[in-house]
Amino acid sequence: MHQLKNSIRASFKLDSLILLLSWMDTLRYWILNHGFDFGLVLLILFLIGIGIKAKKSIIKQICFNSSAVFIALFIYETYLGFIIPHREYLGTYRTTHKVDKDSLLGYSQRGKTFDAIHGKKVNGELSYKVDYSFKNGYRIVPGNQDSLNKHIIFVGCSFTFGEGVGNKETLPYFLHQKIGHEFDIRNFALHGYGTHQVLATLEHDIPNHPELIGQNNLAYYPFLPDHIRRAAGYSPWDVHGPFYKIENDSLVNTGPFSASGQFNFTNPMLRKLEAIWEKSNIHTHHFKHKEYLPTPYDLKRIRMMLMKIDKDFEKIGYDFHVILDPFYCPENEYCQSIKKFLLDNGIGVLDTSGFFPEIHEKPEQFYIPLDGHPNANYNKKLADFIHQDILEKTNSSKDSLQTLNK
Repeated sequence: MHQLKNSIRASFKLDSLILLLSWMDTLRYWILNHGFDFGLVLLILFLIGIGIKAKKSIIKQICFNSSAVFIALFIYETYLGFIIPHREYLGTYRTTHKVDKDSLLGYSQRGKTFDAIHGKKVNGELSYKVDYSFKNGYRIVPGNQDSLNKHIIFVGCSFTFGEGVGNKETLPYFLHQKIGHEFDIRNFALHGYGTHQVLATLEHDIPNHPELIGQNNLAYYPFLPDHIRRAAGYSPWDVHGPFYKIENDSLVNTGPFSASGQFNFTNPMLRKLEAIWEKSNIHTHHFKHKEYLPTPYDLKRIRMMLMKIDKDFEKIGYDFHVILDPFYCPENEYCQSIKKFLLDNGIGVLDTSGFFPEIHEKPEQFYIPLDGHPNANYNKKLADFIHQDILEKTNSSKDSLQTLNK
């Protein structure tokens, strides 16, 4: 009986702790989503209160006039909330998820499994609720045979990682379904990564897997224009990411962004305030994706990174390909300049724009609603495209070999 009471007490304490963590998580994300509105209200009340108590008329005028400005700002923020479709975050990752600080990559995921809950649709349903499973720090490809001698490596960001989709809905998994009997397929991507982390992974991580080094292997990097910004150090979540600079016409990893002193988001309080500002309707409507334009230096750095990634992959027996995103790249001038550079330098390019003709007309078929990450349909279609390219190159090699043997 005594053991039963202790068991009930322990269970109650555990349930209470889980409930408390859930409330704290919800409060944290409520502040993130509504902190700008709440801050405006507090500021308005503060100014009005000071104005009422002030004895000097000049202070009253300043406070009341200032409060009127912030009231107008609050009304405009509220108005935009009605005309802009947007999600309410419940927490991209719940309390089971911990990202590890990594001295080489900035951050990495070394856990086994965690659940991800993201956003809310207009009708109140979750945008997604999925599990991410890991093995040796990287997302698993269910059914993969890592004992095979031929390998395919995927590197990149959340698009490649499979943000918002299940373990059997990612791009690497769908390709595994096509040629998993022939290739060991690994997913080295992680949400938020950029070209700089792809290069750092290749320099410091992949060489630690001797079983992946060989001949006739393939590597794929789905590229987004935003990776240029990330490699330049303008991602608030990536304060410890590797900062590559060009010195004497060579790339040099100078350490983490946070050590350079160039980025104000390294201050924790400024980062929190910046996150709240970025969730405001005013920022979304007027400033989102408008703050950063790549400089010639940034573009040169990306080109040099891609060139080095190609050479480093070649050294360990991989044919490297950059996959240009079908939605974001066709109309992006920076993507097109990078495409030209890759073609001019003999680096593999997979331009998917012609394979997704319907993606601009019906994007809802390929992206998670109110989130923006590719869904399973997108990943399956892109896997078909990659598989088709592999088959064409394999057949071409066979034809060339037959010609030589005649």
